[in-house]
Amino acid sequence: KFDAAGNQQWQKVYGGSDDDRGQDIITTNDDGYAILGSSKSNDGDVSNNSGSNDFWISYLDSSGAIVWQKSFGYAGSDNAFSVIQTQDNGFLLSGVLDVTASGGAGNNRIDMQRHAGGDYWVVKLDALGELEWSRYFGGTFTDIAYDTAQTQNGNFLIIGSSDSNDVDVN
Repeated sequence: KFDAAGNQQWQKVYGGSDDDRGQDIITTNDDGYAILGSSKSNDGDVSNNSGSNDFWISYLDSSGAIVWQKSFGYAGSDNAFSVIQTQDNGFLLSGVLDVTASGGAGNNRIDMQRHAGGDYWVVKLDALGELEWSRYFGGTFTDIAYDTAQTQNGNFLIIGSSDSNDVDVN
């Protein structure tokens, strides 16, 4: 971290013994930070890993100390790309879920349809990092969510790419 004059205030390294990659960092409403990426580790700063890559979020205080961290994923390669802080001070994570490898897990909506390959995966956490819900969206081909935004009325926009033209994609 650097101050406004470019002087280094602190530096930290986060992760475990395997491949851990940060993709997005935001300043939080309390002057802390949220770092989102993907992790293959199951040690060090990473509490668990369910497969090849899992979403991994770390919530830091203003001095860079980890307050909490969480991993979300399944047997396949689940890669996170974007984090936003939501109006309720929670967090929305987005990226791609390997739906085939997860066996359809990762979607707690009632009208779930199974998709093949990778789909947009959106995970909603509360302010303490506890899972509120997760959903995947897409079709039978590869669909990747790269960013999200929250609207004034509290809904979410998901931005990404898609090779599909069926199921959730028109």
